[in-house]
Amino acid sequence: GAVLRTAVGCTLQVLLRAENSANPATQLPGAKVTIRASRHSLDGGAFLPGLPHGAALAPIEPAQIVSTSLSWKPSAQQEGLQAVVCFRVDVVNLQIGTDAEQTERCMQIDVGKCKMCAARGDTLATLGLTLGSDWRALWSVNPGVQDPEVLGDGQLLQTALLYRVTTRDSLSSLSARFGLSVEALLQRNTQLSLGQSLVVGQAICILPVPANLDGCPAPAKSSTWEALSEQYVPPDYLDNPFNWEYIEWTDLQGQPVKTSNPDYPQLPAQVVGEEPGYSLRDL
Repeated sequence: GAVLRTAVGCTLQVLLRAENSANPATQLPGAKVTIRASRHSLDGGAFLPGLPHGAALAPIEPAQIVSTSLSWKPSAQQEGLQAVVCFRVDVVNLQIGTDAEQTERCMQIDVGKCKMCAARGDTLATLGLTLGSDWRALWSVNPGVQDPEVLGDGQLLQTALLYRVTTRDSLSSLSARFGLSVEALLQRNTQLSLGQSLVVGQAICILPVPANLDGCPAPAKSSTWEALSEQYVPPDYLDNPFNWEYIEWTDLQGQPVKTSNPDYPQLPAQVVGEEPGYSLRDL
């Protein structure tokens, strides 16, 4: 059967169509067909009746030709799932049983890993909080995103890098190697649990945190700093346009926070022999 691909939060819609092609001699007048979901299998497991959790089939009335649609928006818990979904075409009002009663078609639906579709109102910052990551790291793996504050409804995003487990890998070793906590690793990979052994070749999602990989210790604050009143102030300090406003980097999203310098506008520094103006003696 067909193989379809989707991702977490992406709405998958599949059109299904059936037509009554049974021999007229084997059916009563008014024989019609209908489509129903018969069974499904998850990750190669045993078949279960109906559809995967969250999937739905639009209701239809029996007719000579019928059309319906399968809709499914996989949840975060279904990331990486491989589902086989089967549908059955039933013919009603048959006088004699035919092959049409047993017609079944199956399709495979793969829910991709390390990907998702943005919802209305999402930004890289809000998604970063949900995924236990940082918006700048998400931006680095989505070069097609022009503005981290503007995402399209249903826009497909890469949420991490796909990593294949190798020999001797463990949650703690991967945490140390890629600069993220074990908790963040578990939050991003809901199929994993603390204390679980990883399997060679297993696919997991990892988004490295470069800031945590810097092995250099933070510089100690100097004990020789001078008081502000004792520091040398260059003559052109007050004339420097870069001092018209104060810039702080306290915003969690990395944006500059600007506040006006209350000392501006002010007269330029005093020029020798000319008034008015400020003299360095007034500082």
